[in-house]
Amino acid sequence: MEPVMEVRQVVKRYPGGRVIANMSIRVGKGEVWGLFGPNGAGKTTLLKILTGLIHADSGTVKLFGIDIQDHYASAMSRVSCLIETADAYEYMSAERNLKLAARYYPDLPKGRIDEVLELVGLSNEKRKKVSGYSLGMKQRLAIAAALLARPELIILDEPTNGLDIDGILWLRGLIARLSREEGTTFLISSHGIQEMEQVCTHACIIGGGELISQGRITDLVGGGITLEDAYLYAIHGQAKGAARIHA
Repeated sequence: MEPVMEVRQVVKRYPGGRVIANMSIRVGKGEVWGLFGPNGAGKTTLLKILTGLIHADSGTVKLFGIDIQDHYASAMSRVSCLIETADAYEYMSAERNLKLAARYYPDLPKGRIDEVLELVGLSNEKRKKVSGYSLGMKQRLAIAAALLARPELIILDEPTNGLDIDGILWLRGLIARLSREEGTTFLISSHGIQEMEQVCTHACIIGGGELISQGRITDLVGGGITLEDAYLYAIHGQAKGAARIHA
């Protein structure tokens, strides 16, 4: 089966020394990938390359078998993303913000806006100006916008930002349901490794711009080893208990 996303030997260098080095990832339909790494590891840079916001120096990125540099619009037509910030027009309501976004999707079914507002729990607040929203509500609105056109691949950068415990539980449930029932594929960059372990099917751990470890969650954890332990081994060469001893 053609992968939803295929990254082959992607390289990106910056004058200051930051780098993405020979990154290769293959993501299948309905999989939920967690992208983990410390600050400055290159997570957001990689996401920007995957969505065409910046170009790699070398290597290829294909979405649904389409090269993103050669045919950007076609490659991105089935993709939605939320990277870095949850932007919205604060002087408008959530409903009005989504109506503006819906103009990019002429075939959007009638009622889809109300449907996604219900999905993210903002139905009762849909006519309230976004300026009066909490950070968590703004994050929910951004997720609603990402879901609007029923994308087959959703790329999320720190989607739990601003969400309380109930919000994180809701988001995990939503991701699990969409991947299971609709075959939606997710790539999620997050510092919340404990939260994401419970919903991700695969993990990719990067450090210093290099791919250190990747694979199925079931292959990375077990026998008392959590994904957090696997992360600490990959990044620091020590488990959580050792990290406490040497702190």
